[in-house]
Amino acid sequence: MEKCIICQKYWIHNFIGMKKLFYLFMLLPLGLFGQTQVISVGTVANDGTGDPIRTAFQKVNTNRAATVDSFAVHNGVIQAIKYDSLGNIYTEAQTRQLFNDSITARIAAGVDLETFVDNKLENLVGGGGAVGMYQLRGIIDVTPGIPEDGDSLVFNSGFTEHPHIQVYRDGVMQWHIEGKSNTDGTQNAYVFDQDEGKIIVAPTFSAGEKLIINAFDPIIWTELTPEGGSGGGGEPGGSSLLTSLLASWSFDETSGTVANDNVSTRDGYISGGVVNQSGKFGKSILHDTQTDYVEVTNHSSLYPGDSLTVSLWFKLNSLPSAGDKNFFLIRHYYTSAQPWAYEIFISKSTNYIAFYVYNNSDTYFAAETNDNAVVADTWYNLICTIGAGTTPKIYLNNSDVTSYTNGGNFSGTIRTANIQDLYIGNALYDGTSAPMGYIDEVNIWSRIISSGERSSLQTKYYPFN
Repeated sequence: MEKCIICQKYWIHNFIGMKKLFYLFMLLPLGLFGQTQVISVGTVANDGTGDPIRTAFQKVNTNRAATVDSFAVHNGVIQAIKYDSLGNIYTEAQTRQLFNDSITARIAAGVDLETFVDNKLENLVGGGGAVGMYQLRGIIDVTPGIPEDGDSLVFNSGFTEHPHIQVYRDGVMQWHIEGKSNTDGTQNAYVFDQDEGKIIVAPTFSAGEKLIINAFDPIIWTELTPEGGSGGGGEPGGSSLLTSLLASWSFDETSGTVANDNVSTRDGYISGGVVNQSGKFGKSILHDTQTDYVEVTNHSSLYPGDSLTVSLWFKLNSLPSAGDKNFFLIRHYYTSAQPWAYEIFISKSTNYIAFYVYNNSDTYFAAETNDNAVVADTWYNLICTIGAGTTPKIYLNNSDVTSYTNGGNFSGTIRTANIQDLYIGNALYDGTSAPMGYIDEVNIWSRIISSGERSSLQTKYYPFN
């Protein structure tokens, strides 16, 4: 059966027309709503306020024309691969210089950052030279170079370069007293001298106390190495025991007849005593006859005023007997029995320790221990104190052994009129009163030292660090 040519042409003609109509129908939404549209999801799930699925799907297809699906490089050019509204793939060339500029700018910013912080980024990994923060830490009486029990000062050159200071004692931050040269007795506080790199704390340090000091600019940490020296900082003057210290003799000489004064020029002349002997700390001097002595020329710098502390170590080879004179440890006196300023001796009768003081009005003040206060062949630390408004005290190995006092509370000033030289050892005009044994670390202060300072003298000697 032959096909009708006319019918075939008519069918083809109508098919083409329907196809055009279909495309027109598909493109109609683009003309109505534009190429990029927002999908409404509604206010509550499944409540019917959002776009129907069909409408939302049409919007997705429409919007996809502006969506970049991926990137590719073609012929050295970065291409953005996109889809048009009908899902056809097309590409758009991107300007490669834009990416290059961005990367170059960020590299430059990184270099500038390192320059800005003066190479401190290198310090973070240990490669730089400058630092922004120091830390000094240690345990009192444990870490070498760190302050010890009784110290109040800390020196370190790092403090001069980094002026912002934080002090922690056993984890507690201390109060900084601004614009002061000392703590004025304030507790749990410190003052800071940047020029000297010096920190003064109150109260004094105690054994076992954990100390951390931060000094920063601030940016980056590094750890300081303790520098040693007095008070843990590499310079003299670390201990409060140096305050009001009039004279100090360590008797560490290995030969000669001069006992050097650690504080000034009040050197002593050694007569008969044997130097270079084993002492409590280092060397000591031995008095092996009762005529031995060390004589220090009288000088106003030795006058204590209205307060006095004398500290020394001694070990007797034998105790005084009935035929001996009192064993004089120290005496500031005149050439006859009177007058004298102060004296400390061990009684020849019952071996008690006596501490006697005169003021400029010839008023007499005294303190004594019980009998048999000491034995032979034992090192003792003896500390005697007196001050305005107080009675004289005697401490043996830091224990108060005062059992008797006379004269009440001290008043006036310790005698200066007519007195002559100061003697360690034989101190009587008839010349037989030296203690038979060793003397070491004699110190004189023009104040009453504190209990903490007395305690530190049990383990420390000049410069008391």
